[in-house]
Amino acid sequence: LDPSSLPQAIRAQLAERWAAEASFEHASIASFARASLELLALGAPPALLAGAQAAALDEVTHARLGYALASAYAGRALGPGALPAAALGVAAPSFASLAAGTFRDACLGETVASLRAEAAAEGTTCPAVNAVLRTIAADEGRHAELAWKTLAWALREGGDEAARALRAEIDALRAQGPSLDAGADGPLDLAEHGFLSARDDGALRLRALREVVIPCAEALLASAQRLLPTPVSTPSALASIEVP
Repeated sequence: LDPSSLPQAIRAQLAERWAAEASFEHASIASFARASLELLALGAPPALLAGAQAAALDEVTHARLGYALASAYAGRALGPGALPAAALGVAAPSFASLAAGTFRDACLGETVASLRAEAAAEGTTCPAVNAVLRTIAADEGRHAELAWKTLAWALREGGDEAARALRAEIDALRAQGPSLDAGADGPLDLAEHGFLSARDDGALRLRALREVVIPCAEALLASAQRLLPTPVSTPSALASIEVP
């Protein structure tokens, strides 16, 4: 990556954005480490344990790639700092907490992250950024698959308690009604450098919720034959939002 031909304002903003992305990936290393301990405590099968360990190593790679891009744009070395000790703590897990946390943090987060990276890669003209985004998209896709497998296992082992926890997360997500606007865009268009506009990012997340995340969660509940009824008085705020 040689950003020397870019205006300094664009380089500075790209350095800031990629450093932020890298910090999220860095924090995900701790998330998968914590997930590994929770799975061990609950007696998870080896395939889930191996997947969590492999995913943590993927996040190390993502953080390194993100900080490498940030450093190139900034013209100086950027890297992670120490994570707060509280971020590494593990409470006594239950199948209910595993089901809720896996759905909220991984099934949703990793699915959206994979789709976002893939969409961003399609819009960039920089080969180095495209390669990083393609790597991240593929890895996050595997992480999402692992998350859904983990959720299915938690539902099988956790019974009605795990199903109720997942139902509560689904209902909360339905009622949340996310806006198409994922935040305010800066003054510069960074699509060519790997970042979707706020509106495109919001539309992608909403489509993922409607077409992938919620339907898959409902299907898992149904297949576990422990589907708890959804109150008919609880509207889905997602249904009222038009997606471009």
